[in-house]
Amino acid sequence: MGLRYFIFISFFSVIASSVYGQRTDLAYGRELKRAVGTAVQTDHISVLHKLNVYYVNRYIITSDKDYLDSALVQAQKADILSSRLGAADLKYESKRLMGNTIIEMGDSVKSQRYIEEVLTYFQNRRQFFKFMKACFSFAEASDRIDYCAISARYYLRALAIEKAHHPLNNELYIKSYYLYEINGAGRAVEWERESVKMVNQYKNSGKNLSFIYNMLATTYRYRGDLKKALEYGIAGLRDVELHNDTITASKCYAELALIYDVLGEYDKSIFNYRKCLEYRLRRPIGEVYIFRTQGFIVKDLIKLKRPMDALNEVIDFKRKHPPQGEIGEGFCDQNLAFCYEALKEYSKAERYYLKMLKSPAIKTGSEVKLLAYYDVVNFYILRKQYKLALQYAIEVQNYLSSLDNFKTYENYRFKIDSALGDYKSALYHYGRSQKAKDSLLNESKIREVSELQLKYESSQKEKDIALLKKDGQIQRDRAIQSDRIRNITLAGIGIVSIALILVYATFLNNRKKSRVIDQKNEKLNFLLDEKDGLLQEKQWLIKEIHHRVKNNLQIVMGLLQRQSFYIDNEIALKAIQNSENRMHAIALIHQKLYMSETLDLINMQEYIDELVMHIKDTADIDANVLFVKDVDLIFLDVSQAVPLGLILNEAITNSIKYAYPDGRDGKIHIEFRELQDYYNMLTIRDDGAGFKENFDIKAVQSMGLNLMRGLAKQLGGTLELSQDNGVVIEIKFKAVEFAATKH
Repeated sequence: MGLRYFIFISFFSVIASSVYGQRTDLAYGRELKRAVGTAVQTDHISVLHKLNVYYVNRYIITSDKDYLDSALVQAQKADILSSRLGAADLKYESKRLMGNTIIEMGDSVKSQRYIEEVLTYFQNRRQFFKFMKACFSFAEASDRIDYCAISARYYLRALAIEKAHHPLNNELYIKSYYLYEINGAGRAVEWERESVKMVNQYKNSGKNLSFIYNMLATTYRYRGDLKKALEYGIAGLRDVELHNDTITASKCYAELALIYDVLGEYDKSIFNYRKCLEYRLRRPIGEVYIFRTQGFIVKDLIKLKRPMDALNEVIDFKRKHPPQGEIGEGFCDQNLAFCYEALKEYSKAERYYLKMLKSPAIKTGSEVKLLAYYDVVNFYILRKQYKLALQYAIEVQNYLSSLDNFKTYENYRFKIDSALGDYKSALYHYGRSQKAKDSLLNESKIREVSELQLKYESSQKEKDIALLKKDGQIQRDRAIQSDRIRNITLAGIGIVSIALILVYATFLNNRKKSRVIDQKNEKLNFLLDEKDGLLQEKQWLIKEIHHRVKNNLQIVMGLLQRQSFYIDNEIALKAIQNSENRMHAIALIHQKLYMSETLDLINMQEYIDELVMHIKDTADIDANVLFVKDVDLIFLDVSQAVPLGLILNEAITNSIKYAYPDGRDGKIHIEFRELQDYYNMLTIRDDGAGFKENFDIKAVQSMGLNLMRGLAKQLGGTLELSQDNGVVIEIKFKAVEFAATKH
């Protein structure tokens, strides 16, 4: 792959049906497979489409081609089912996914038959935006296996549709991709001419040129023109920051890191590598990019005489981001080899280097193979095992790409040939290495590069000073608050509780007033013809009350969230988070009221669905905990909906916290039934660990359970706590007459 391998990573696009638009963790895959068994008809097809994208994503991360086979099976199933149902749009979406998957498998002929069928369908129906998206996503998939000519052709078709039907929306963006592909297809002269033309045309237009700037920076770095490389690299990063371009950011930081690495400014190089890695970890991406980037950080730390820091970083990074395939493992081995070599543990280093050379990682591209072999060559030179060094150097002599790599190779050959007594060859390679060195870093170029750096650093100076002052002030504030934070937190919780009581009391008082208004309106029905206007005004006022109560609660929740940023005490932090969830349960009720037509009754089916969804999101639980809801269509008055919502919040939160230790699978069942004589029964049941043996349920006096008992009394009902293959909580109560008559 050479140059292209390091300058391109497929990324998100608002116009592309990219494979990156969803989760890729194994838990999500299990969740989708379960959903296939329960979904019906068109929903079933949509889940199959998601599974296809999921498996392609897994392939991109791990390079395991078994995932592509699984992806193709899902798209084929979706195609068959959509044909059976006569769902044409879904059928051609299935075919599009099949085409994208097959091109990843390397079958360009068969894949293009599928994509052309899809494009004909969209064109006949004048669905031009979908036409463009299909071209773009197929071009993106083609690029991943270096079918540059095919990729360029479909980017060009997307560009033509964009110009004709969506002028100026995405034209510059797609053209950047097209130019990138023609460069990879061997049309470098045309690429450079058109790229420079684009820069001159749009550089003062306010448009984002970061992708083009970055490509030019990489090209000039490979030629050894570091002045131009740095100039374009800095311009690309400026556009990234100006347009908040989180997609191209990783590429721009990576390029600047590589430039500073060549210049020997390792601190700056490490900073930019870390920024690059930060952006790459936010999205699904091949492990080659993740662990190779970390390897560059490791090598620069070693150059700064910090090998133990480098080793700790490798171990810690592998623990936080374990490799998901052989490629990731291979690069982890290489990074460990760097560290052990620097620590002079040579037997370990050699074992990891040779293990890396057997890894599928070096098959991902000639550039990766080149650098991996260079590491081994350098290792054997340091160990004075020159014959082995020469053996591995000869392996990669035809893979030289950048001028910097050429210089490294020639320097290695000079050292090896000198040690082996081949002085004629040594002098030859020495001359070539010096020539490359002079081309890279003559005195005038170093001075010009330094001037560029100074200009860029000066432009950032005021902003950096402001940020440093702000950071310093924050640190001082935190230091002052550190001794007081727990007391402030507890006092804050007390104030919030009082505020909640006052807000709720205000609401009850306003509701009583609204009932008085109701009675007066009933009398006015017989006397005034303006009844409708008065009722509408009353409804508007009540909605406004609910809206303001909900907003007030959200303000308090926001204050609590902000307070939690300054808390390092785990108990206090959990107390605040629990208070936030309780307030959300109340705020959700008022939101439902001001958005409903009745203004006084809560649809508990909808409320329970939304409350459970919120708890799942805030608890950040994996897909192994499922919620099964069986809720009758029940409407409750707000006076009963609030305590019931708080009980639900406490019960579900406790189940999530305690029922499933160590991430075990489980289900939480929620049933809400309407019984005879206006009685209702709420049951929350989990199948978790349950109580410990000889545990006295009646003696439990936890805050959460006491709160649920008190709320059950407020409902005028009973609360029962029992154990049956898990914990079971039952609340039985009678609906108030106001709600019952409305139902």
